[in-house]
Amino acid sequence: MYSCPLCGSLKTQTLTWLNHREFYHCQTCDLRFLNPTQIRSDEFQKEHYLKHQNDDHNHGYRKFLSQLLNPMLECLDKDAKGLDFGCGYNPLLSKMLKENGYEVKIYDKFFFAQNEVLEDRYDFITASEVIEHLETPRKELSKIISILKPQGFLGIMTGVYQPDIVFENWSYIQDLTHVSLYSEKTFSWIASSYNLKEVFLSKNVIIFQKEQ
Repeated sequence: MYSCPLCGSLKTQTLTWLNHREFYHCQTCDLRFLNPTQIRSDEFQKEHYLKHQNDDHNHGYRKFLSQLLNPMLECLDKDAKGLDFGCGYNPLLSKMLKENGYEVKIYDKFFFAQNEVLEDRYDFITASEVIEHLETPRKELSKIISILKPQGFLGIMTGVYQPDIVFENWSYIQDLTHVSLYSEKTFSWIASSYNLKEVFLSKNVIIFQKEQ
């Protein structure tokens, strides 16, 4: 049995085996996570991400990112400065934010590992299709929330598990690099644990505001 990589709880149990992968369920924060011994190598993950069709002129991808971009724009002051965390090999979301007049820095473990940007502080941070890939979400979330200014915004886009979903049939877990899966209950745990409040929630987007 493995402890939860988000909350650290030992109250976890085997959820299912799926295509030779073992998933666990945390009874404390409701995270569903892959057996850590089965996480794919960094080399596998990087090659997988390079297959994504994320070019600047992909209108479908721009529309997809707008699900996070548009509600974020409603939250931000015009002089807000931000970070696109886990931006991928082509940081299109940061470019779209810049098109709207915002100063945005980028960070990605595989493609833009400039650790100095994680020492600054930001009015907003975005993480689009990132947190489901995190092997140690407690570590990464703690870091990015620590560099978010008070009253700053954290915008997350990810597949959100719903009670009516049959986990084994959920298309979101077919991706072999998706290792941490969240529910609305998980996000509530995150909010209460990190002094955040939920200011926007849709099917796959949540925006938090840091209270202090």
